[in-house]
Amino acid sequence: MKNNIIILCLILLVTAGCRQIVFWKYDMHAPAPETPQSLTAFLGEMKQPLVNQFIFSDSASYLKFIWDPFFSKHLMNTVFYNEAGFLKGYVDTVKCQWSGGYYIARLKKDTIFTPDTSNRYQSLLKALIPLGSTGEATDTGNYDYTLVVTWGKFIGKYNERLFANDLAVRQNLRVKIRILYVNIDMQAAWHLRKEQMLLFK
Repeated sequence: MKNNIIILCLILLVTAGCRQIVFWKYDMHAPAPETPQSLTAFLGEMKQPLVNQFIFSDSASYLKFIWDPFFSKHLMNTVFYNEAGFLKGYVDTVKCQWSGGYYIARLKKDTIFTPDTSNRYQSLLKALIPLGSTGEATDTGNYDYTLVVTWGKFIGKYNERLFANDLAVRQNLRVKIRILYVNIDMQAAWHLRKEQMLLFK
């Protein structure tokens, strides 16, 4: 009987494929329309505070972001900025970049990098509102670096890897770092058409 169970498990693993196994492990699912309330509840389950959590103010801003050549390439990653712009080439793009904690821990004020001045996080702020608030996202305070981290309820527990950036920021006392957690779930209030909806493959 025990051997039959092992064989059955092996058959399931082979037929399901790696993608399905990852979905099961992290409780991932196809993207579905959400609400600020459902996202707030999810963050509560993840024990993640609402501080620095943002959503898009409207569907036009959301679609512009999702279809943007730069940001669509960096979804579910940590993107590093200074006041001049995106820190081009600072992170090794050959390696897995879902977190960024390794690089956050090593940031210094005199870290050498090549900023891309054409891509600045300040332009993104205009499209965002704080989760659970109707106010606009603002650029307050003086920061050495700003991190933009995109996340989605549909990737389930995988978000833990992204939210772990909080710890890395708190541990780096050499620089002042701001994190913008940007949610990319579709909002039910937008009533997106089928061809506009986010797909997770």
